[in-house]
Amino acid sequence: MRKILYILLTLPLFAFGQVQDSCYSVADYNLQIQEANPPITIDLASGWNMFGYSCRHQKNAKDLFANISDKIVVIKNNVGSVYLREYDYNGLGNLIPNQGYQIKMYESVFGLEICSYHINFHQVAGCTDCEANNFNQLASVDDGSCNYDSDGDGIPDYEEFVGCQDATACNYDVLATDSGECSYAQEGYDCGGNITAQIGDEIEGGYLFYLDESGSRGLVAAMEDLEGLYEWGCENNYLNIAQQTSIGSGFQNTIDITENCLDRPIAASEAFLYVGMGYDDWFLPSTEELVQIKDNIGESSNFSNDYWSSTEVKYNNNTAYKVSFIGNTIKNQDKNKRFNVRPIRAFGNWIEGCVDETACNYNSEVNLPNSTLCEYPELGYDCGGNITEYVVGMEAEGGIVFYVDETWQHGLVAAMEDLDGTYEWGCSQVLDVADGTNIGEGYQNTINIVNKGCTSYYGGVTAAQASLDADINGYSDWYLPSRDELTEMYFTIGGYNGSESNIGDFESVDLPIYWSSSSYPSSSGGTAWFISTKLYEGGYSGHSYESKRNAYRVRVVRAF
Repeated sequence: MRKILYILLTLPLFAFGQVQDSCYSVADYNLQIQEANPPITIDLASGWNMFGYSCRHQKNAKDLFANISDKIVVIKNNVGSVYLREYDYNGLGNLIPNQGYQIKMYESVFGLEICSYHINFHQVAGCTDCEANNFNQLASVDDGSCNYDSDGDGIPDYEEFVGCQDATACNYDVLATDSGECSYAQEGYDCGGNITAQIGDEIEGGYLFYLDESGSRGLVAAMEDLEGLYEWGCENNYLNIAQQTSIGSGFQNTIDITENCLDRPIAASEAFLYVGMGYDDWFLPSTEELVQIKDNIGESSNFSNDYWSSTEVKYNNNTAYKVSFIGNTIKNQDKNKRFNVRPIRAFGNWIEGCVDETACNYNSEVNLPNSTLCEYPELGYDCGGNITEYVVGMEAEGGIVFYVDETWQHGLVAAMEDLDGTYEWGCSQVLDVADGTNIGEGYQNTINIVNKGCTSYYGGVTAAQASLDADINGYSDWYLPSRDELTEMYFTIGGYNGSESNIGDFESVDLPIYWSSSSYPSSSGGTAWFISTKLYEGGYSGHSYESKRNAYRVRVVRAF
């Protein structure tokens, strides 16, 4: 009965509103009814006030004024009953509808709500948003079920799915309702990255002329020859390296030629420098690669007659192989002859790497060799960083190796740099100390000098004492080298007639004189052996003797 009454009361008004606005709904009507019945408020000034209680229902005076009780002095009715907030006394009880009351205030209060009317409308759940697909004019409470169609295609937004709608694309989605970004296979490939191109097709910047049996890698020839004709180069220079003929070997041949043949321009260097169709990794084909070009696309891709390969003829330093596209296929020719050049490049899953078994990164699975990628251990070390043998010039044992004995396990190292400053030899009047000159006698010389109590003439530490005091790279057994040890050092890592250049970074400009620990056998005993870069440069042996009072440089050594 209650629901029927609600319908009878609201439908006429609802129908009237609907004529004015297609979005008008029961929810709007309910809101209008609620707005037509606002809450009842009163204004109370400081001091005495009179007000009429116009609410429909009785309400306890204490509860009604609880929010402003600290501002109330007293409330009373026309028969003398009172509510005294200060004493928490409520003799007034409930306020009666349509009765008048007096109230005294400590301070003013305006807009005090004393009663409001809540209409218990019948609740109908549904979508109350007129913009939604499922707007319900009879709904009075929004239940969150609204759905929308923003693009007007008849599909609710929550069912919309953006995706590629092109069936030829790699990311085509049959469920897509709205068009999204599509991606396509690269020309000559399918969506799985597999090569679909056929011999003669344009792919990867050139004409496909070779595809291996797996169909995963191939070779392409440039669209055209290099402009002009070129020599092979290196005439009378037998490389003995660029001799590979097989498929996949042209790249390494080209590297070998350009690194070892300084002639420019030549076929290999120009193939390497070529940039075509956005690619810069072209090279000169081997003989087998050129034959594949001739047999597979030679008649249809604007080729001429004779082309240089990157393959050198074995045991003949003047010739390399060319391939003729008319008549005989492969023929050796003098390297100074000029022929056409057609660069090629590799694509797909070729395994490029190092095929030198002595390299640390040797890879037996490589099918596109590239020696520039090879990594080798440092001198005297294996790939794990372990010393395999001691070699002159290697850094080890706290310094630079400059002498190794016949076992290759023992020798001498020099410190990486000179000791700071310069030092006197000392012992200028001693006759019988430190006269050893041979390799292996420097340590005992140094000990003898210090044990003899030698001092410097001008004060300060002697060269021998400074050497024994040295603590370098975790080693403390350094000493002053003998004459021959110092000479060996200069002839190996000092750069003077040695094979290692001046990797020891010995001084050659500012006072280039170094003390040895060898005393010169003179009657006075006042001189010792030294070496000088100036003497080397003048064509002498490099060593001479000088007063022990002089201050010269010191490069300490140690044995291992």
